[in-house]
Amino acid sequence: MPLIRAMKVASRSEKKIIEQSFLDKKNIDGKKIIEILKNNKIDEYMQNIINDETNKAIKSIDKLKKNNYIEDLINLVTYCATRNK
Repeated sequence: MPLIRAMKVASRSEKKIIEQSFLDKKNIDGKKIIEILKNNKIDEYMQNIINDETNKAIKSIDKLKKNNYIEDLINLVTYCATRNK
């Protein structure tokens, strides 16, 4: 998903680098791809999607019948949204 977004917002030269990485998988410049993602704030875009989906999940959980597992389920959803690697 990050690369799809990058292909929509990146410059022409950046798009060409991404496209080339798909065509020549043996010579991918990972550092350059990461730089393109950072320059286009793809990490912020992805975090916004994660936050939105987390909020939707919590709202759905809140509709469930109250039981001993609801809090744990909400904690799990929150953890998944905020974990690093």
